[in-house]
Amino acid sequence: MANKLGWIVAGILVLGLIVFVVIKLAIPQPTPPDRTARKPELLEMVELDWPGAAAGRKPDGSGDAADDYMQASAAARSHQATIEAAWARVFDAGNAELPAETLAVLEEVHGHVAAGAKKAACRYAARHAGAVRVSPEFAPASDLKRIFDALMLVYVHYREGVGDIDTSERIARDTFAFGWHLVQERGHINVVLAGIQTQMLALGHFTNLYGKTGERSDDEPAPKASPLAAKATKEYTAQLDELLMQYNDKMQIIYDRQPHPGDVFNIVENDADGAWRVQALLTCGVLLHTGGRRGDTRYARKLIERHLGAQDALLAAAAKAANACTKQQVENYVVPRTQALITWPPGVQRSP
Repeated sequence: MANKLGWIVAGILVLGLIVFVVIKLAIPQPTPPDRTARKPELLEMVELDWPGAAAGRKPDGSGDAADDYMQASAAARSHQATIEAAWARVFDAGNAELPAETLAVLEEVHGHVAAGAKKAACRYAARHAGAVRVSPEFAPASDLKRIFDALMLVYVHYREGVGDIDTSERIARDTFAFGWHLVQERGHINVVLAGIQTQMLALGHFTNLYGKTGERSDDEPAPKASPLAAKATKEYTAQLDELLMQYNDKMQIIYDRQPHPGDVFNIVENDADGAWRVQALLTCGVLLHTGGRRGDTRYARKLIERHLGAQDALLAAAAKAANACTKQQVENYVVPRTQALITWPPGVQRSP
């Protein structure tokens, strides 16, 4: 009897093993994560603390700052030739004082930014969900670049051209809040990267105004020297550097010529930063056509289908774009260079 029971148990075990192998062969498994498993901190949210001593009051007004930034973008786009001419005048010819008609254009752009800088909420990337594509580029980032240039020019005019320190400080703080909004939304990585660069510009202004140490000195003229503001600027710069380093590390994964499927899937499912979930989901569209393992293709399709009905507009848009991605799109996909830290989002030039 015992011998018979042993044979039954052994048969069940063998049958179970056969079923397991059949399932394994019939339903191939995706590649497990590599870099994101070895460096789980890549999936963590890098939080930023508002540096009130340098940037002033944290935005707390009602409304959506994206409305104002979209108006700033439209104004900058309609006066692009004027802004380009001003750039050449200031940075090529070295004449920082701008004529009244040019200053009026720059002030129009700055006026919209200043209005947005007072508001707590910003959904800039979400308002442009329709522009999401399986591409390193994101067209609305180009519009942000025009605003960036106008803000840089208007600051230089007041600070270096006419020596109006109070107005320079106000522009620097509005520029910082603009960049803060773009980073805090965490909607699309190119918008976040634009925000990082915009905040770096503003932090440079703060150092120019408040000094590196906050003390006045002959070799470090600081018209509004402030130890507290200088300390806040230095601490925030370190936080921003940490965020940029993390973003650069993840760009190495997403923009690899052969993206590692397991890491892409891990980012889609577990990254605390929504902008990276969107970008990794778009990369799933690439994985559908890279000729990798069947398990990876199957899982990429599964993740795309899972997010087609997502409540998050950007995730849903990314899933839709990935679902519609064609082999020709992937063949024409230009991988950005990410060997060095980027100075502006992929596909966008730094200066006019």
